[in-house]
Amino acid sequence: RGMRTSSKGTLGWLDLEALEEQVGLKDLRAMASEPGVHFVLGPAITYLGRASTLAMELVVSNRALQLRLHGMGVEAGQGAGSFPERSRRPAESRDRAEIIAHGFLHRDLDFLLKHRVDLFPPRAQPGIAEGLANFALLVGGPDALDELTASLHPTLQLEASQIQFAEDALPDVALPSMSIHVGLEHPEINGARLISAFQSAVSLTNVQRAMNGEEGLALGLDSVDGVTLTKATWRTPPAGASVDVSHNLEPACALVADRFLIGTHRGPVTALVRRFAAQEALKETLKETQEGAWPGGAQPPSGPWIPIDHLLVEARPLSDLLEEQRDLIVMNAVLEDGKTQERAEAEADTLLKLTRRVTRIDYRSDWTPESETARAIRAVLVLQLQPE
Repeated sequence: RGMRTSSKGTLGWLDLEALEEQVGLKDLRAMASEPGVHFVLGPAITYLGRASTLAMELVVSNRALQLRLHGMGVEAGQGAGSFPERSRRPAESRDRAEIIAHGFLHRDLDFLLKHRVDLFPPRAQPGIAEGLANFALLVGGPDALDELTASLHPTLQLEASQIQFAEDALPDVALPSMSIHVGLEHPEINGARLISAFQSAVSLTNVQRAMNGEEGLALGLDSVDGVTLTKATWRTPPAGASVDVSHNLEPACALVADRFLIGTHRGPVTALVRRFAAQEALKETLKETQEGAWPGGAQPPSGPWIPIDHLLVEARPLSDLLEEQRDLIVMNAVLEDGKTQERAEAEADTLLKLTRRVTRIDYRSDWTPESETARAIRAVLVLQLQPE
């Protein structure tokens, strides 16, 4: 509908209904009917398309690129309950040594599943039902699954870090690890269910790999600061053999007090266990009460805007990984996209030049109520740049 520029940035506003009619952007408002959008992108991005007014601001400087979205009059309808309550949003931990990415993501799985008939169209229901039935087999049946999802804290905490692989088990393409930890109610019951599901999933994976003539993972247990860690590991490859990319996945899980931890590699999960076990020991020493408190002793935030998601990524390790895979990127562009060698190399080099300038990626979203079901939503993406 309009745009204004200044020395500080560019501000634009759009008539969403006109865009849908003239350009055919029907999917913008339909995003909220897709289960995958809820689980992957969260409520902020999911419902921004339903804003009656959407303001966008792009600010570019030599040090950063900032994209800000502000949706007003967002009618969430039945999905209003998927937004975090102020009293249920934990404060963020500052213990991030050696972490290359971390995030706090609000995903109220229990709400989405209980209201799935109202939130998602009939075509999506069979797929959801199949997924729930399969997971119910791993945790002890439908009733156990209902109790488990109801016990999960709606905020997932993510951490990514680089792994120090053994020299004889360094994959051809070494990827960062990813770990997730989440709070649980009745952890003595629901934690055991999640650990059992982990073990069952590894066993089923091994059956499938055996049918394909492939080696399986070995389940095992470690004791870390008095906490039992369940792990799945590969056999060390023969000396001089190529180490397959699958060696990036040696998953592990553990339960520390009321927090369930799971990750793609046992090293980072072990570090998390030690960190949280130390926190629990300190709480016991100080005689701190945990009733009604957040995991780790965090306190809910104050102010009119309620945080939804926060994801912070140190971009340099990802840039280094892309640099190492330049030839593979070029080869895929030639073989899969049919591009010429010269064009594929030029595009890859342009991509790498751009990624080298990005030092950090910071995404945040929050919301504030306008009425019982209407919300105002803000989402901000900041790319911090290395000055030229």
